Amino acid sequence: MLNALGMNIAKLFRFYTTNKPDRYWAAPSELEKENVKSPSMKRLAKKGRRINLEIYKNGK
Repeated sequence: MLNALGMNIAKLFRFYTTNKPDRYWAAPSELEKENVKSPSMKRLAKKGRRINLEIYKNGK
């Protein structure tokens, strides 16, 4: 955490000296939002059964 804090403070001081914002990475204009598929109920049910079976076997 202190390392990240130190880097942010370094960016702040660099901004004070140059009066330009730090442009670490600028996204391209044609960049689009990632489309994330929603999980299917079949897979969710299968995962739930597996987790419940593991809990039952371990006795928790």
